[in-house]
Amino acid sequence: MKNKKFYFLLSTSILPISTISCVYSKNQTNYSSLVDHTFDVSNSKVSNEKKTHNSIIEKLLNAVFKQNQARKVEYLESQKNTIEIEKSFNDLKNEINNELSEKNEIQTLINKIPELRQAAQREKEFNNNPQKAEEINKQIKEYLARIKEFNNKAKSFLDKKLQSLINKNWFYFLNNLNNFEFNFIDFLTINLGTKAQEQPESYKKYLENINKLPPYKSFQFKDSLLQSIFVGEETKELGNITIFYIKKDKMVIRLAVENTDSDEPNINVNPFQWYFGSSLNKSISLQLVSRTYHTGFIHQFTSGMEEFAQDMIINQRYKEPGNMYALLNKEIPNEKNS
Repeated sequence: MKNKKFYFLLSTSILPISTISCVYSKNQTNYSSLVDHTFDVSNSKVSNEKKTHNSIIEKLLNAVFKQNQARKVEYLESQKNTIEIEKSFNDLKNEINNELSEKNEIQTLINKIPELRQAAQREKEFNNNPQKAEEINKQIKEYLARIKEFNNKAKSFLDKKLQSLINKNWFYFLNNLNNFEFNFIDFLTINLGTKAQEQPESYKKYLENINKLPPYKSFQFKDSLLQSIFVGEETKELGNITIFYIKKDKMVIRLAVENTDSDEPNINVNPFQWYFGSSLNKSISLQLVSRTYHTGFIHQFTSGMEEFAQDMIINQRYKEPGNMYALLNKEIPNEKNS
């Protein structure tokens, strides 16, 4: 039975992994046999695209595990249990479906808004009925308020559940992106704080514009080959945290390797991937994305908001980025006959 598409996400814990014996330090032959050589960069049979992907994965492995080869092997062994990992992602999807039961109703409202906007415009410009147009616009505002309330609830739920599961299984996730369907939740906006500088007109126009745009359609990659990685500008200000931006087609994944000054760093993956689905620019610059996020979203400088809304979205033709979340979209073997 094929999995149904759901619009919001979930997380469960994988089974605890056993402690690595000191045999690894004594027997390098046995130790080496545990390494999954599918991901070796030196494999001459793989394509250049695969080599690039492998080098990105290896860079993350080195950042997380440093010289602790036993810990690295233990983690890679846990990631070979794909049946258990995929079951966890599938269980989370079911949990999301139960928790966010009104999602289908919200999707109906989203689908109605473009038609209502056209109706309001007709009443105002062609039927000379501004009162009717105002009534329709009021209805649109009510729909948008309900959608925003639902999205906030969904994002809070996904922040807790989805991020935890992806963090535990980031190796599987990044190597199997094509097993996931990416679903739209909202457009990327700056969560302005009390120390935020004045918003430029370009960002105000951006906020107005995204309220008129239809959501991006759900999609699934044909392959999982990552294309580039960039160390975020904000890293130099964070001490023992390294920020990475990773690109796959028109999607950008932001993740943090934390506690880098310790013997056991950990990884934190943003549960919402940024999708430039309408971009007219074939080359998404991770350096530009990093810089605008650093100055506009973190520090909330006017110049950073301007670079995001004017330079990146309009001048560079990246268009409006959407927040997407991943749901496993793969048939689970033990559920075929359920």
